[in-house]
Amino acid sequence: VTRAAAKNGAAPDRSGSISQPRPDSGPSREQIEEIGRWAAEKGLWVLTDEIYEHLVYGDAEFHSLPVVVPELADKCIVVNGVAKTYAMTGWRVGWVVGPKDVVKAATNLQSHATSNVSNVAQAAALAAAEKEAAEAAAKAEKEAKEKAEAAKKKAEEEAAKKAEAERLAELAKQYALPTSSYTVTSTFGQAGAYWSSGYHTGLDFAAPTGTLIKAVHTGTITSAGWDGSYGYKTVLTLDDGTEVWYAHQSSINVSVGQKVATGDVIGRVGATGNVTGPHLHFEIRTTPNYGSAVDPAKFLRSHGVTV
Repeated sequence: VTRAAAKNGAAPDRSGSISQPRPDSGPSREQIEEIGRWAAEKGLWVLTDEIYEHLVYGDAEFHSLPVVVPELADKCIVVNGVAKTYAMTGWRVGWVVGPKDVVKAATNLQSHATSNVSNVAQAAALAAAEKEAAEAAAKAEKEAKEKAEAAKKKAEEEAAKKAEAERLAELAKQYALPTSSYTVTSTFGQAGAYWSSGYHTGLDFAAPTGTLIKAVHTGTITSAGWDGSYGYKTVLTLDDGTEVWYAHQSSINVSVGQKVATGDVIGRVGATGNVTGPHLHFEIRTTPNYGSAVDPAKFLRSHGVTV
């Protein structure tokens, strides 16, 4: 039976056969399914030769007819053997799979037509089949284990991602931006002649003079006053020792020793000190010492606040 015959509606009286050559040049799954469903519709018996089942090359895949078209199983006879499947040419061992009465009749016919397969050949064929079954079971177990591990890893990653999002959301309630209605004009590490160190040690928020400056977190005011090129500057020290510098203010609303909470007003944006226009120079230092400055944007982001 050819695919063309199936498409043209031709049908033998009672049966047809499919001989599958090497899978790299044999029928595709779609072609096998098309013929199988056509045979099922016509009520035909199909004999399918699957001797080349394991000779698969490249990306080609083998497809068994009764697997592709399960409704044809009761009228499908599968012929196979060890010659090509297990590279056991000369052993003369094969088998047939099909409805019980058909297989019994075929067995009776074979026993009268040829000599029976020797015990050694039967044992060898059985060993080959059992090895394949064991390998298939091991492969299935490995794939199931990998799938379970992948699912577990994915669940753990999703749980960690959710926990991190919740942590940042909670931190966002505790931390705040230092000002509002701003434009970031200079970032941390930016090189330039404006800064004595040769690079920028903070984050500049350009905003109109008088814009409120707020505490990003709870802490204590440890410095408040004039500081040369920084102009009017306030230092807020957090409980872990981190220093938050607010520079170039037009006015300061807090005093040394004062406790402030997140969002409390500590001053207003200005243009005092070494500036080219009104802005807040926002700096984060891990210690009071020069050289301990870290990226303020990363610091805020690590606490759930996005600049």
